[in-house]
Amino acid sequence: MSQFDRPGAATNEKLHKHTVMAEFPVWDDDVALGITYRKSVLHDQFLGFTASFYGRPFGKDILLRVGPRYYFQLKEFRYIIAGGFDKKFWINNKIDIFIGAG
Repeated sequence: MSQFDRPGAATNEKLHKHTVMAEFPVWDDDVALGITYRKSVLHDQFLGFTASFYGRPFGKDILLRVGPRYYFQLKEFRYIIAGGFDKKFWINNKIDIFIGAG
């Protein structure tokens, strides 16, 4: 088992301050397309800021009840905008903890 190179990881974090990720989250009965941007704020502390946008790529049919026997059928679209911070804590050369909030 090899040891993790923390100084090498810090150098990588310093050289690559901006990261863009395409995401495809799937829930029980729903799906979305998304993009997440991460900026390394303090590369030596492994602290970063994230901003995300997710959207359903299609309209989902829903029924809206407007009376005892009357319904409207609508197309529902969902968009999610999120932001947060993440931090990595090093326990030793083999174990680390990653925490994100937002």
